[in-house]
Amino acid sequence: MRPHPDVAAALAQVIQTDEPTLLLGVTPELAEKCNNLLAVDRSPMMIAKLWPGNSQTRNVLQDDWLSMELAEHSFASAIGDGSFNSVSFPDGHVRLYQQLRKFVKLGGQLAFRVYLTPDVGETIAELVLLTTKAAECSFQVFKWRLMMAMVTESANANVQIHQVWLRFQALFPDRARVAQQTGWALHDIDSIDIYRGSTEVYNFPTKAQLLDVIPPDFEHMLKPIGTYELAERCPLLFIKLPRPN
Repeated sequence: MRPHPDVAAALAQVIQTDEPTLLLGVTPELAEKCNNLLAVDRSPMMIAKLWPGNSQTRNVLQDDWLSMELAEHSFASAIGDGSFNSVSFPDGHVRLYQQLRKFVKLGGQLAFRVYLTPDVGETIAELVLLTTKAAECSFQVFKWRLMMAMVTESANANVQIHQVWLRFQALFPDRARVAQQTGWALHDIDSIDIYRGSTEVYNFPTKAQLLDVIPPDFEHMLKPIGTYELAERCPLLFIKLPRPN
């Protein structure tokens, strides 16, 4: 689920040349798009793994988006890939909008890729059936579809990552058989083990749920971009902050 070049280019359109931009996360495909960037991520592991390095035009700060303290209205724009899906719903969304209102200039721009559960979601049984034949999607996409199906099943937009691993273990105890039936490489299937023991919680709201928590004075638009796998569930959210009265 790395951002497709079309996605990265579309998110970068809100960046004003040489004006300060805030990146929520350390997505390298976005970091390279800006000439004046501060990236913020709470995970030292993600910074070590993904951050392309500090330079005269970009720096990284290890901090929590929901509690970070930065200079008020010091950024012309803010961007991110799946950032809102990495906090709790709805409380984390509400708090993150408060933070962005505080740190981005009045009239500034926000652009984020968001991951949404379909209004009529897939069932777990439907996903299990998919694994009995040649796969119609990559395993990485299957993992996201499984999380969304769990959200549909529970009627709760939030899903704990360790619970995803437990559910996968229960559904697919014979990974070699899954690999044989689907054509997925076993090492790809084993990548789900990174979820084991994780305390992270992701959220996959429906479109209506996502839009319902956006502040009413934020001018917003959801726009699908690209034809990559699962693109229809990963639109871009563009927001224009209100200007001063």
